[in-house]
Amino acid sequence: MSASLLYFAYGSNLSVEQMARRCPGSSVLMPGELHGFGLAFSGVSSHWGDGGAATVVAGAARCVPGLLYRMTPGDVEALDGYESVPRIYSRIEVEVAGRDGTAYSALTYQQNGSHPNPPPMGYFLQIWRGYKAFALDEAALDAALAHSLNHGGAAAGDRQ
Repeated sequence: MSASLLYFAYGSNLSVEQMARRCPGSSVLMPGELHGFGLAFSGVSSHWGDGGAATVVAGAARCVPGLLYRMTPGDVEALDGYESVPRIYSRIEVEVAGRDGTAYSALTYQQNGSHPNPPPMGYFLQIWRGYKAFALDEAALDAALAHSLNHGGAAAGDRQ
C-alpha cells in the first residue's frame, strides 16, 4: 500500500469532526461525485440505532456527491472496523470526479445486500449537514430518503 490513499465519503463520514476521531491521519482533499451509482438507505445502522445506513448502489444514470479524503493505511484499517468490513460493508475501488475536473481512483464502502430502511434522524441530519457544509447537490440525498420511506420501514421524520 502507498503512504497516502484516497477515500470517498458519502454518508456520516462527510463530518470532518467524525473523520478526525475515526481516522486522525485523514484530511479533506475536495468534494467529488461518484457517477454510475446512487445513494440509498438500507439495512440497520450498527452505530446510530434501528434505522438504515447509507450505501451506494449501481445505477448508470445516477450520481452520488461526497468528499474525497486523503488517508493513511492505518486510517483505512480503522475505517474498515467502523464500517464492519466484511460483515456489513465491502471496500470497493471507484473512480470519482473531483470538483477540480480530475478523475481520482478512491476506495469507498458498499453494503453487502440489504433492504430499504429509513435512516435514524440524527444520522440523516449529520449527512445533511455535510451536504450543506460542502455545498453538495441534495437531490441524491432527497431521493434516497424518499425511496427508503416509500419502500422501507417507519418514517425518519421531516428535516428542518
